[in-house]
Amino acid sequence: MTANELKALRETWKQHLDTWKQSGQSQVDYCRKQGLKSHQISYWKMRLVKSKPSAKLIRKRLRNPS
Repeated sequence: MTANELKALRETWKQHLDTWKQSGQSQVDYCRKQGLKSHQISYWKMRLVKSKPSAKLIRKRLRNPS
């Protein structure tokens, strides 16, 4: 799978997750109506959370005032 294909796949699943959350439906009901398997939403929910860059603390040296 190319980088562009992976990017498109991630975007597709991000859209599914956003739509599902806004729908107010259970995960099972949303998947049934969309023709998806419930475990697919669980997988992508976990995968997309892991792929978000986490905030990192950056140490910065301050110069001595002269």
